[in-house]
Amino acid sequence: MAAVAFVAAACGGGGGNGPNPPAISVSISPAPPASITAGATASLTAVVSNDSSNGGVTWSVTCGSSSCGTFTPANTASGSATTYTAPSNVPTGGTVNIVASSVTDGTATATASITITAPAGVSVSFVAPPPAVLQISNTFPLNAVVAGDSKNGGVTWSVTCGTSACGTLSPTTTASNTPTTYTAPAAIPTGNTVKVTATSVSDTTKSVSGTITIVGPALADGTYIYNGAGEDGNGVLYYAGAFTVTNGAISGGEHDYLDQVNAIPS
Repeated sequence: MAAVAFVAAACGGGGGNGPNPPAISVSISPAPPASITAGATASLTAVVSNDSSNGGVTWSVTCGSSSCGTFTPANTASGSATTYTAPSNVPTGGTVNIVASSVTDGTATATASITITAPAGVSVSFVAPPPAVLQISNTFPLNAVVAGDSKNGGVTWSVTCGTSACGTLSPTTTASNTPTTYTAPAAIPTGNTVKVTATSVSDTTKSVSGTITIVGPALADGTYIYNGAGEDGNGVLYYAGAFTVTNGAISGGEHDYLDQVNAIPS
């Protein structure tokens, strides 16, 4: 009898793992500014897609110099902004490369380049010029404005003159468009003038100066009489006179003197 062997081929369906989940991706949105000045700030935001862990991003920056800027904060959640502060000086190459890296998957990144430009230039000017004349020990407010200073460093005040006592400034450092008070010296300095200077804190090569003539106290209105004696080439002389002060200024008067030769009124 012939034996017939049957070979049964079993067909079965195997279970699979299914499609892979989408990869994590990072984008910087909205796009960063194309350029900012040295020392200025920019708000940056990164969005992380397909991250079930919601790990957010870590921010970093590279450039051709050692100082490339900073982030505050350096880690943000997806869609939350960080503040980038550009370096105080333009880096080598003129650009910085911003990188936002996924915390969950460090291989997922987004990059952007920002050009760092030099400030237009710092300038310092008085809000109003210093007074032309100031009496000894009197005070006067001085105010200076700094333009083009991305660091908002304000100004440092100083005063110089022909003697050691030139007056004082309080405070000696102020923000832009914030006044200081100058107090004149108690005595008239050599040369009768003082030079007041406001210098930019961020760029000490930029300043503005003004000259003030320091005078004694004004005379009260009224009539003043004087007399005296002395000697000249002719011998003994005598002099006398009077003058009138109106509104603090001499408005008229008479001066006479007599020596051994003649008397000359003037």
